[in-house]
Amino acid sequence: MFYRKKFVFILAMLTSAFAQAQSPQFQVEVSADSVHVEAQYTVHGKTLALFNVQQTEQLPNGQAGFIRNLVVKDADGKPVKFKATEDGDWNLARGNQTVTVSYDVVAEHGNYRWPAGEEEVAYRTNDGLFFTGYALFIVPAEKMDTDISVKFSLPTGWQASTPWRATGDNQFQVYNRRELLVNAMFFGDAHREVLKEGDYELELVLGKNYANSSKLFTEVLRPMLKHSTELFGSAPKRNRYLIIVNEGASGDGGAFEGSFSQLINGPATENNRVVWGYVMAHELFHFWNGVGLAPAAETEEWFKEGVTDYMTSLLLYRHGVFNEQWFHKRLETMYTRYMIGKFYQRANVSLQEAGLDKQNQRALVYGGGALVAIALEAEMRKASNGEAGVAELLRAMYQELALQNKPYTLEDIRRLSKQISGYDPAPLFAEHVSGKGYLSLTEPLKQLGLSLAAFAEEATVTRDAAADELASKIHQKTFGL
Repeated sequence: MFYRKKFVFILAMLTSAFAQAQSPQFQVEVSADSVHVEAQYTVHGKTLALFNVQQTEQLPNGQAGFIRNLVVKDADGKPVKFKATEDGDWNLARGNQTVTVSYDVVAEHGNYRWPAGEEEVAYRTNDGLFFTGYALFIVPAEKMDTDISVKFSLPTGWQASTPWRATGDNQFQVYNRRELLVNAMFFGDAHREVLKEGDYELELVLGKNYANSSKLFTEVLRPMLKHSTELFGSAPKRNRYLIIVNEGASGDGGAFEGSFSQLINGPATENNRVVWGYVMAHELFHFWNGVGLAPAAETEEWFKEGVTDYMTSLLLYRHGVFNEQWFHKRLETMYTRYMIGKFYQRANVSLQEAGLDKQNQRALVYGGGALVAIALEAEMRKASNGEAGVAELLRAMYQELALQNKPYTLEDIRRLSKQISGYDPAPLFAEHVSGKGYLSLTEPLKQLGLSLAAFAEEATVTRDAAADELASKIHQKTFGL
């Protein structure tokens, strides 16, 4: 049985010593295959919860299925009865009080398939344990006090990597509940290094099988950090980020508040960097477009994901990380995704509606969003004689909205597009974002000095040898080549 007798003593200490505590405190003991959590906080209401529970066919209560030995006690050390719900909540018999909560988390999440992938939940490796806050911390559901303290107890030789502010050895201060939950962390003896750009730093955690390939990773990250900062006219809104890379079949990644996790299918090499390097750059770009610059609603997932797809590809090409052939292949992939999502999956929904069911409508959200970005690029550049496009739009949005902590709407995108380029995308959005019209890529690419040959979902993108003077100018202004 995982329960540790020494934590009976710790639980008693917490109950008495922290009875008057004003801020939440977590003490987390990590072992090679499980975690034990002792926490004290005030419950404003009557419910404890795991947030963002991802229900699966095998796990109807998602991450809550890995919680064991949950005990809740009041400030006097008396047990508080509770009833578990099917979606990762625990309703207390008595609420609105300071409680001490203890429980175990069995690290078997990687044995199951998750809607968004294990890289957005938790998994175990030979180097240690990966967790998101969603899978680790049971917290007050209605409201949680700020200035949260988290301290980890780890096996010898292990280290806790988090995006939070360190206050001691494996001890951190977390501002609020969102910071606690919407982040990734790693406990173990994996390879670590820190990249600095201006006044912020990025900690890179690599599974040991990738430690000797760290140069391949930094050759993608360094230019993306530099040129994304230039594009948005600002560093990310945080001064510290965490990237965790391990081996996994999905080859996908997930972005969080101040961190992202990535799985690579097999070894990391120069040859396959075109795949995992793109995923890494995409997730890094989300620190600006997605975290700092956030949509007001899921209906704008097409912009968060599709525009990120397009701009990540453009930056990697424009600044020499990958070549023109790779970039044209990325444009072809965007077209193919859109065709699959719209016609082969028979998704009779708009791009905005697809965002409400992102995982199932992934091809349409990403592919359709990228195609709208290309069309927007072409029209904005044409209207401004090549001077303003999607990059300038993102910069304007970031400066006006993100730095003021304002989420964006479709109207914001339309308004700023017109303001900086003279092109009003209202008809484009009405037909292809809010509406269900088919968006042809032939004319937008021609305006960008490119040529499309396509049949069904197959596509080939090349330079347009017959491009006129304006298209040639727009091509140079957009792609920098």
